[in-house]
Amino acid sequence: MESKKQALNPAEDDTAEPAMKRSCSSAGDAHGSSKPSPVQDNATQVLDRRGDLLLVAGEGDAAVRFRVCSRAMARSSSFWETLLFEDDPEVLTILLRGIHGDLVSIPKTLSCDQLLRLVVFCDKYDTVGTLRTFWELWVKQADPGPLELKTFVSQLWIAHTLGYYHYFAGVLVAFLSHLRQGKHDTLVFGGESGDEVLNDDYHLAAVGLEPDQKVRGRYKLFIEAVDGPSHAMDSLTAIAGDWDPCCRSQDAKTTARKLCDRAMLGTVHCALRSSNLCSRVLCNGDDSWLATRPENLDDFLVLLETVRTDAIAEAGTACWKDHAHCAPWDSVRRKDVLRRLLNSVMNVVYANKDRFKQQQRKSG
Repeated sequence: MESKKQALNPAEDDTAEPAMKRSCSSAGDAHGSSKPSPVQDNATQVLDRRGDLLLVAGEGDAAVRFRVCSRAMARSSSFWETLLFEDDPEVLTILLRGIHGDLVSIPKTLSCDQLLRLVVFCDKYDTVGTLRTFWELWVKQADPGPLELKTFVSQLWIAHTLGYYHYFAGVLVAFLSHLRQGKHDTLVFGGESGDEVLNDDYHLAAVGLEPDQKVRGRYKLFIEAVDGPSHAMDSLTAIAGDWDPCCRSQDAKTTARKLCDRAMLGTVHCALRSSNLCSRVLCNGDDSWLATRPENLDDFLVLLETVRTDAIAEAGTACWKDHAHCAPWDSVRRKDVLRRLLNSVMNVVYANKDRFKQQQRKSG
């Protein structure tokens, strides 16, 4: 007992050499008995001048040391006494500054990739609450990066882990607006870098996460988020029948072809694009979407119903008459598909409402 107490007391001498711990992936054996790679003194970041513990992240020339207080680490999470750290000095720096109260040095903006890595890291060690002051600010100001499948998956993961269910639902709607039915019953995402085929494992693999169904049911959540829309898109194709994916209109103008593309992808796609939901969700904090987005689930469902109604109304406008042979479905069946597609979004959010609230209590 005495030795444990002594180990947790910070060194009285500022120059005393603290204990050193490394990531398990960097150690020579399971007990970490091998010596850490040499690190230059100028690579040591001092979070606590009297800190009794040195943490080393990274390998070789990229290795970074952190001098911290073991008692502060233990207070922040019980995991710190038994688990070691990932080799990601960037996110570790941010978390350690939060634990030691150095809030001034914490960056006010992060990229979507940085935010994702930090969320995954904090969630793993149950320290999401440590940075609760910053999560909302980071989410609002994060630069999402290119319009790709990985961007959407990253944002969905961040929103779910932090419990931001209204943000999750908004990103999911934007995500659906980029999906279309592909060959052999596949679902295709159209982004800036071209088409990407969606499959069950890709949702997590795209952001470097293992598709483990036992991890708090989050893998199941992603399957639900895509399976429902996928079934609706299957129905969309079945209703259309064996249609030629080319414009049959006599009008070869660009405008006519754009309208035709919207018709073949379904009126939901058209309505979502006309509402600019996609561009507003994937933006920085200066955009009006973030200032006016729904703050609760009920408000968001009202927004979804408005989009659904607009889509049905748009299906009956005159511009569709020229493309009757390109998308030969009657309005009743089209309405049914719209209802099924958007209801799938509502069902995903409703079914996981309690899970979102649980995560939200951690992030504040």
